[in-house]
Amino acid sequence: FRSRAKRNTNCLIAVLDARHGEIIWNCFHAVMPSDPGRDRSAPLRIGSQSFLAAFDLVAEDICVSFALRDEDGTMTSWSLPVQAVNTTHSMEEVIELVHRGMYVHLNASRQGREFVVYAHWWFVNSTGLPARLVQPGGPGKMHPVKAFGEHVAFLPQVRNDAGDGVAFVELRGAAGPVEARVPDIGGSQAVQLTPLHACCLRTERIALPEAMRGVPCCLVSLLPGLLLFNRAGPGVEVGFRQVGCPNDSATWILPGSSAALWWASRSEQLVQVAARRRLPAGVEQTGWSLPFELRESRIGAYPVALRTKAAPCLLCVSVDQEGYMLSVTVMGSDRCHAIVNRHPSILLDGSMEGAGEDQAFVFTV
Repeated sequence: FRSRAKRNTNCLIAVLDARHGEIIWNCFHAVMPSDPGRDRSAPLRIGSQSFLAAFDLVAEDICVSFALRDEDGTMTSWSLPVQAVNTTHSMEEVIELVHRGMYVHLNASRQGREFVVYAHWWFVNSTGLPARLVQPGGPGKMHPVKAFGEHVAFLPQVRNDAGDGVAFVELRGAAGPVEARVPDIGGSQAVQLTPLHACCLRTERIALPEAMRGVPCCLVSLLPGLLLFNRAGPGVEVGFRQVGCPNDSATWILPGSSAALWWASRSEQLVQVAARRRLPAGVEQTGWSLPFELRESRIGAYPVALRTKAAPCLLCVSVDQEGYMLSVTVMGSDRCHAIVNRHPSILLDGSMEGAGEDQAFVFTV
């Protein structure tokens, strides 16, 4: 080596010294100027998932350099010039940009006279929480990964000691980031952001417009680990709360809507449900149900009788699971299991589980 490689080396020039039978390697850090200069054309801007036709250029010799703007309008460095056209065969290569001291890796694909810039892996936070993606390096141990439009960030390609792809996610204000394995396409992975915030990662393929020519892209989404659905019927709002918590901490869901469930306390992470209707005379609310757990062993459908001033209100609570995501759906009494007595002379007496001797929950068939 005539000049040794450094951390920011991105260009190598090899020179063959035939006289001494040696190859001399020269290491450089090549950069594009941040200011195009007055004697150059202003840079062209292309929207996301869009294309730009170039008519006034000699296509066979065209080289392009590009940069990105984040949500705050801050630009990355300009990439090194890349040959845009390859008429013999398709080619792909990795493009490296620098943004606030951190590297941003993109991919460039050339298919004939089409030049596509894309990212293999995207990340989006769909929890509604102030969670963000971070990565090692840069200032401090972990550095926030900036989003480049529509709250979507490029997922850094980080691997742990076992060789698995991982993501570092943190909840702002929490103790620190959490490491989670990036699931395979179609899979999911549990992520416990804090003891009160159960989440999961899910990986899916992205269907891109025809202009992108089917380049391979995947979306990794951070999702709530507990989802609540109200399918109880028109006019019925359903409330969920953690046992032992006050009424004002409850999450009320409108008919046909859904919401995420976040725990309010580390202790007794059990759920209670209630229902209410908004009438001209005021709000009519049932009592809270007996508490129940949300875990894989509780998957199934259960009748729940809620105390009212008149007859009990009967609802059907269904607990289901998809990957590492648990869902609770409250439906009307028509979705409950029915007990049919076809004996000509015997009457059956029963009560709801856990109701004890409370006559309000005793029934006869």
